[in-house]
Amino acid sequence: MKKFMFLFLVLLVALVACSNDKAISEQQDQTSGELHVDQSLDGLSYNMEKEAWSETMVQFFGEVDDPRVKGAYELAINHSDVLDYMPCYCGCYDSNGHESNTDCFVDKFNGKIAELDSMGFSCGICIDIAKTAVAKYKDGESLKDIRKLIDDTFGGNGIGPTPTPMPAG
Repeated sequence: MKKFMFLFLVLLVALVACSNDKAISEQQDQTSGELHVDQSLDGLSYNMEKEAWSETMVQFFGEVDDPRVKGAYELAINHSDVLDYMPCYCGCYDSNGHESNTDCFVDKFNGKIAELDSMGFSCGICIDIAKTAVAKYKDGESLKDIRKLIDDTFGGNGIGPTPTPMPAG
């Protein structure tokens, strides 16, 4: 009986491990576009040089119900020069010490590796600020005008902004 239980446990572990690899592959196909995985990354991270996510991020993108999340992380990674000047109005300064909208998605850049923050996984305010700011920037609006729009749009919710510096000019 002990041999049977041992064999059963070994088969169960093998089945779970194989199904996890298949689930990651399926999750890549279900999210917008193909996701590239950098197996050398740990935790919540993105390799900007390889344009590849950590396995943890790929798993999350496969499970999240909001398709805007992946795009918001990409915006923060690729447009931190814009989002560094945009405050967040979700209360993340008080709860997490964030200083700009970039911080809702990126903890820090370590060379070509972006170490990511989990705030952007489920915060619609963070996502909306990032999408609005970058869209306006791509339309040619100045950082100062975009900042005013963000302050006017999100500032009336009763939650103070992050202590984000004003853009020059």
